[in-house]
Amino acid sequence: MYVVPAPYVLGSLFVLAGVVTLASVVGTVFLWITVAYLLWPVRRRLVARGWTPRVASLLSAELDPPPLDDAPSPESSGDAPDRQ
Repeated sequence: MYVVPAPYVLGSLFVLAGVVTLASVVGTVFLWITVAYLLWPVRRRLVARGWTPRVASLLSAELDPPPLDDAPSPESSGDAPDRQ
């Protein structure tokens, strides 16, 4: 019967743990790149309105983005419930 030497077993476990950790890190980095990409227009709009870039970054991360000017409102699209 062949027995695998202990260094190969430990090395394999170490590599497996590294792959699992790397997958977690890549997912987190992808999430934050996506968030930064989506908040960039909000930050630019705040800077254009006179906020400093640092404060605009803070506000864009903390506030919901304003609606686009050309986006239809729920009342005009027919998706809103009828109110009488």
